[in-house]
Amino acid sequence: MKLMTTIDVTLGRGQNMREHYRVRANRVKEEREATARALPATLFDGSTMRGALTDDRGARVTLMRPIARIPLDTDNLSGAFKGVRDEVAAFLGVDDRSDRIHWIYTQEKGKNLKPTVTIEVMPVADIDPQVKRVRELEAETKALKECLHRLAVDMVCLFGMSVKHDAIQEARRLLGMVTT
Repeated sequence: MKLMTTIDVTLGRGQNMREHYRVRANRVKEEREATARALPATLFDGSTMRGALTDDRGARVTLMRPIARIPLDTDNLSGAFKGVRDEVAAFLGVDDRSDRIHWIYTQEKGKNLKPTVTIEVMPVADIDPQVKRVRELEAETKALKECLHRLAVDMVCLFGMSVKHDAIQEARRLLGMVTT
């Protein structure tokens, strides 16, 4: 599923803005309301993005800001999108700190550009290649633990070790594994 929309809002300069806390609260409220209006309740095919994020499914969210004169550095760019990010996460039904959402911030030069939000729901491994590698390592670790357990059981049976714990320690020593 993919959703792309523009937001009718003027974003600030991020954390470099020096403003009264009430002015900031009103600006963030306007950003969130504009984002909520831009994000439709359902997609064109009648499906919804709410609840689409599961353990094996995540979202890549790309937030683009038009450059007025000078581009922002990365920390101010993410700060400029704080209200938008919170509303997009609420739209997806998760907290914005969730590891199932991969946030990408970009800037573009051009006339008459509006801030845009692109949401792509896809398998988590397609979003972040490190997730795929971590899952592969977890599977290898699980296979090694099962092999260690089988070896320990075999040692108990063949060598008459009376305590399974001793057999596991001996199996680890034979395999050259570090005890944890």
